[in-house]
Amino acid sequence: MVVQRILIIILVLMFSLSLAQDNGDFIVAYEDSSSEVHLEYANMLYERQYLESLVSGLNTSIALPYDIGVVAGQCDTVNAFWAPDMQAIIICYELFEYLGEVFRAGVSSQEELDNEVLGAVEFIFYHELGHSLIDTFSIPFTGREEDAVDQFSSIILMSAGRANSALSGASFFFASGKETLESGASLSDLAFWDEHSLDQQRFFDIVCLVYGSDPETYDFLLKREDKGFLLSDPTGYLPKERADRCTEEYKDISHSWNTLITSYVPAVGGGTEPSIEAEPEPQIDVADVLETGSYNETFSGELAIGDETLDEGGQFFDVYELELVQGQEVTFELSSIAFDTHLSVFAPDDYGYLNEDATVKVEGYLSRLTIPITTTGTWLIGVSSYAEGETGSYEVGVIKKDNVYNEVWSETLSDGDSSYETGELVDSYEYTFEAGQKATVVLSSLEFDSYLVVTAPNGENYVNDDFENQFGMARVDFDVVESGVYTISATTYKVGEKGPYQLAVSTGGATLASSPSTELFSDSQIGTLAQEDSTFDSGEFYDVYNYEFTVGQNLILDAVSTEFDTYIMAVSPSEEQFYNDNYFEDDPAKTDAGLDIYVEEAGTWYVYVSSSKVGEVGNYELLISDIGTEDIAEESTEDVSVDVTDMTTTKARSSNMGQLASGDNVLDDGSFVDYYSVDLEAGQEASFSVVSADFETYIGVMNPSGEILEFDEQADTTRSKITLTVEETGTWFVFVSSVSAGQEGNYLLSIKK
Repeated sequence: MVVQRILIIILVLMFSLSLAQDNGDFIVAYEDSSSEVHLEYANMLYERQYLESLVSGLNTSIALPYDIGVVAGQCDTVNAFWAPDMQAIIICYELFEYLGEVFRAGVSSQEELDNEVLGAVEFIFYHELGHSLIDTFSIPFTGREEDAVDQFSSIILMSAGRANSALSGASFFFASGKETLESGASLSDLAFWDEHSLDQQRFFDIVCLVYGSDPETYDFLLKREDKGFLLSDPTGYLPKERADRCTEEYKDISHSWNTLITSYVPAVGGGTEPSIEAEPEPQIDVADVLETGSYNETFSGELAIGDETLDEGGQFFDVYELELVQGQEVTFELSSIAFDTHLSVFAPDDYGYLNEDATVKVEGYLSRLTIPITTTGTWLIGVSSYAEGETGSYEVGVIKKDNVYNEVWSETLSDGDSSYETGELVDSYEYTFEAGQKATVVLSSLEFDSYLVVTAPNGENYVNDDFENQFGMARVDFDVVESGVYTISATTYKVGEKGPYQLAVSTGGATLASSPSTELFSDSQIGTLAQEDSTFDSGEFYDVYNYEFTVGQNLILDAVSTEFDTYIMAVSPSEEQFYNDNYFEDDPAKTDAGLDIYVEEAGTWYVYVSSSKVGEVGNYELLISDIGTEDIAEESTEDVSVDVTDMTTTKARSSNMGQLASGDNVLDDGSFVDYYSVDLEAGQEASFSVVSADFETYIGVMNPSGEILEFDEQADTTRSKITLTVEETGTWFVFVSSVSAGQEGNYLLSIKK
């Protein structure tokens, strides 16, 4: 099981500093019960080898001084506990029965119920494991031991990408606490004296650690505050006052438990051979994430003793200057293997942006900011560290995109402005969006906690508080489905906050809502498969995107990666599945996946990007293009010199995924070119189209007699097409190139006959 292999790796890493003779193992046992319900749970555990799979990783990692039992049995009470006199972790059948009742109302199938129950049991198991390790190896701790092992269980599960199990455990405490309150218990009835925190407190502590491990992924756990209007998504649990500290809580608690485990718990150093071979956990290097070839500018340096220090905190810092232009969108990336990075960017008029940890997980440290440029002039990039005294080398990369934001404002929230019923000051702007636009609105301030609301003509609200966990920056991205006047409200998270701010609006590329008959849909997504992602039942990580498609679209969907073997699946509104593992069936060495779909069912489609093998992670690009159904090409016979003898032909197929790159054949004007061959018969209708999100496409075809027909569609330079009636039977050649010399990137060639 991939989950257990991941846990083995985590435990091996945590227990790697001390090797000892292994004189014991965790031993699983099942006791009989007089209850048929209990026996059903016992049989489920045994058939799945659930407890066995948990302890196999522990036995591979921990050198025990003696055997420790893991016993499932009848206790006549709802409980699980560490029994030091028996040297055993006891999990009561009654606990399974109780958890079944707790989760039953919120699931739609027995399978979902079993998964919720087992998730909560997994959290409880690692909680009791924490007790057993503390007792067996005399691990010191402060505060309540019960709180400490809640943290231990949460950290183990989050490190293994098992957030759902941690949240199932939290849900158990939430339900238990709710049951206590609804029973009519008064304040004096609550067990403030108990060694356990109150159930509600345990719930929030676990949820905080889950959120703090990856605030972007677990943003749905936040409590949504209203300001006199109904939010689009009012669900959530964690108040912002606690959420603001959760990233540091997770970092500190994770570090503390890693230190304790590596200091006190010996790893297997002999005596017991691992029962499961541990596979190296995939790591993403900083260089893999940064895409340094895309940088417009880079700065390299070193924080060192003797550098200037910040007034608050005393950290060393370096400063770089950069000329930027209003309307640009600029990404700044600060990376280091040596220290925990802290990035700051300041405009000419002193407003700025701060970031400590990028949400993407890397080996090393990465801080990232993507911001609108609202002021032309000299901007300052500040490089520093999270903690005082940290030193080492680093790199700063800058990626610029020109003319992204078409409207910017620099204003101030001040006394006398309008306010919500709840008291927060607000400035409102009216902006006209057109259906089909991709809209981005960004609000930023160093003086207050920015809170942004965009209200559509139909009353729907798009809301954001802290974009990618950045204090002072709020951002909403949405597809405009209704033309009209939208209200943009710049406000604050808390009452009484005020000060200068910047507001920027972008009306980017068209989406499906923009009349497909006149403008074809296209979209691209840059993503990363990571250990924290959801997994299929078979264990592969996946990301999912949803789109509104209409009947009649001819779609090309590509999942492209140089880091793993991609897998793509599209699911229609009626749940029909389309999937592909290798677009190039004739060439197993090529690993990209792709789909050609004619949409016969309108509605919400879900597109999954995954890997062909369990455990694969890395960066990818998802490209979706509608190649249309009408002939938009006009043929041209302009002469182009092409040496047929230099052509590297490929097996003819309906679609080809390729890449223009240095080392390809070159046309007379210096453009890179790829060639393909296809056998056609006189009288056939043939269509050749190429789509790319990376360069301005150019396509040509050559008939068997050597005559070249070429065409470049100027109305949309990312898409070119030729449609013709075949006049000569034989082998035709198709060449894919770019409008300008030197352009490179991925493309998809579609040949229909």
